[in-house]
Amino acid sequence: MTFPLLLKSDGTENGKSEGGAICLLLSMLLPYKFYQYFFSVPDVDVVRFLKILTFLSMKEIEDLVKGMKKPGYVPNTVQRN
Repeated sequence: MTFPLLLKSDGTENGKSEGGAICLLLSMLLPYKFYQYFFSVPDVDVVRFLKILTFLSMKEIEDLVKGMKKPGYVPNTVQRN
């Protein structure tokens, strides 16, 4: 299975040398750090990550994006869902 390289919205990689890599081995990554990593992702990037890293339907993701554009949207609300 393959999927696109995870890039941040500025076009840089999420790599070790960039300080953005996370290890998926439980012995090397605490679940809290994994959660914190994705919680700290900017809203612009989280939408792209939802599309390639979750089982949410495109309709569900579109609804989240619409909610982000509404007045009074609180940043990081999408990460909490």
